[in-house]
Amino acid sequence: MRLLRTALATLGWIALFDVLGVVLLLLAELVAALDIVWQDSIGLGYVVWFVTGVFCSVTIYLHGNEDASVDVVRRAGLLRVAVTIPVCLLVGLVSSPFWADDVEVRAPPDSGPLTITYLVTIVAAMLFWHFVVFTPTRRQPTLR
Repeated sequence: MRLLRTALATLGWIALFDVLGVVLLLLAELVAALDIVWQDSIGLGYVVWFVTGVFCSVTIYLHGNEDASVDVVRRAGLLRVAVTIPVCLLVGLVSSPFWADDVEVRAPPDSGPLTITYLVTIVAAMLFWHFVVFTPTRRQPTLR
């Protein structure tokens, strides 16, 4: 039951940040239209989805444990990392038929590379939070 709740919460956060990413990308493209240099920028979409993925991962990892100790965050975070990896794989597989290609445009259009960037960033950032940021500090040996 706990795994199912965690999976549904993870899916909900991914969907919420997906909508947020679309809004941010729309705003970025509107602002970029004002500047000739950014107007044809390929990297702009990747930057938006990378940043959105990082914020999504930290939200999933810390949700409900914002004020807890490092040990509590790590225990809950390990479960969330283990659940997020298959959820991201499932989201990628389910959304892959909607990825637009040059021959046929599907509705709603989606971009495979941007979706992959978003999902891989979520997983990579969660692994970073778990294994780098929330690593318990070792006590320094004392001299006797």
